Parts: sequence; C-alpha cells; structure tokens
Amino acid sequence: MRAVTKETLRLHPPLPLLFPMMSTRDVEVNGTTLKPTHKFHQRMANRKRSQLYDKPEEYEPERFLNNGIDYRGNDFELIPFGAGRRVCPGIQFAMAVNELP
Repeated sequence: MRAVTKETLRLHPPLPLLFPMMSTRDVEVNGTTLKPTHKFHQRMANRKRSQLYDKPEEYEPERFLNNGIDYRGNDFELIPFGAGRRVCPGIQFAMAVNELP
C-alpha cells in the first residue's frame, strides 16, 4: 500500500510547487562562470528524470518496495510535500488520511 502511495505521489504531487533559487555571487561550474541569477526549480521535473528512475513515465509501485526512499523531504528523489524549512506541516495528517481507507 505504501509503495502504491509513493508512486502515485511521485507521478502526481499534491502541488506543483516551484522552489526559488538564487546565486548571490559568480559561480564557476565545469570551467564556465555563471553570473548571479534568480531561477526556479520545478519539483515535478524530478519525476521525469531518467537519472533517478528507470522508465520514469511508467507507473511501477515496485520501485519503492524495500528501499529507503521516503516522502518526508530527506530524499530528493521523492519530495511531494516539499523539503527543508518549507516542508508541509500536514504530512503526517495527509498520510494518515490517505492510508486509513
């Protein structure tokens, strides 16, 4: 049941939130200098990354059986409720209501 819930949350997160990111100084990445910018990281983009999942477009709850990936924001492969300081305060309630039926 929990694997089905995690796979459903991976494919269809509750809110397609954008994480604001900002660099405050010049940063060098692989020899390229990046200027200070504002950008938004869409967390729904993680669900389509082939680096994180084999066959990311397919519904496979088996990928969450017997692994440590959790939805509480510690594993960035699955962050349907956000992570860090902006994590949803109602995670426990939402999952209890979801698992109850």
